[in-house]
Amino acid sequence: MTTPLRRPSLLWVLLLGPLSCASGPTTPEAAEPPRPAPEASTDSPRSGATDLARVVLAEPVAITPHALAGALGNWGLAGATQIQEQEGVITFELEGAIGAVGVMGAPIPWTDLEGPAEAAFMWPKAAEVLRPHGAHVIVSLLRAPGSSIERKLWLTRLVAAVVEATGALGVYWGDGPAVHEASTFVGMAREASAEAPPMPLWLGLSLARPDGGRLSLLTFGMEELGHKNLLVQGRDGNAALAFTFDIARYIVAEDARIAHGHTVGHSPTQRIAVEHRPSPVDPGETVIAIDLPDDFGSEP
Repeated sequence: MTTPLRRPSLLWVLLLGPLSCASGPTTPEAAEPPRPAPEASTDSPRSGATDLARVVLAEPVAITPHALAGALGNWGLAGATQIQEQEGVITFELEGAIGAVGVMGAPIPWTDLEGPAEAAFMWPKAAEVLRPHGAHVIVSLLRAPGSSIERKLWLTRLVAAVVEATGALGVYWGDGPAVHEASTFVGMAREASAEAPPMPLWLGLSLARPDGGRLSLLTFGMEELGHKNLLVQGRDGNAALAFTFDIARYIVAEDARIAHGHTVGHSPTQRIAVEHRPSPVDPGETVIAIDLPDDFGSEP
């Protein structure tokens, strides 16, 4: 039994149960494979939670309530009410959520941006562009309704509206943390949905290739969406990167719980074992670890 992704990546999750057990391995021919054992979900509405991101500016710009209202309307957020400005911060209400947008006449500390800029695989010039920036906008959303994925979609659209209203350089997504070029963020935000969440925007990555060997990719930010982070290792860096975001998208969109000992792959016959291991950066955190075969990505 297999469960296909809704994306065209053709990544499959094989629900075959543990690779071995006391009664012997489960095989597709022997019996209907069991679904992964359910885990307690950590995805909850988090009543009262604040979701926050920062929009990076070359220099301070003025945002008026009228301009912000127009930008919100362009992003399907036209229902905002009580839009007002006080001491340089614009606040509004939207379906029970409270949004706030405030321009800060100072840069984001480089110590916050340096690591994400170095890891910004979609923005090679991130450090060059961001280092001299002179201001930023704090964008926050309090008590947004729905699940964590719905809240992040709301925040993504709000941030994209602010980017377009300010002519921003880029976005600093704090949950990753990750940084993104303005046009990239806006483009991916337009395609985002609960069925196709924009994982490259929402996740931070730590990349390492010791001694020119296998690439190791560790995600950050999955916990904000109610799931374990991923540790993916593979020899083909591009294939490993694409796989990481494919499996992350599947897990978040389907609220999937892939148990230790189950397998994943690009076809029903490709079975790559999944392990739950301590994180290499925080032994107290358990991650979903997937070691890709050396020929992964070279298959026809």
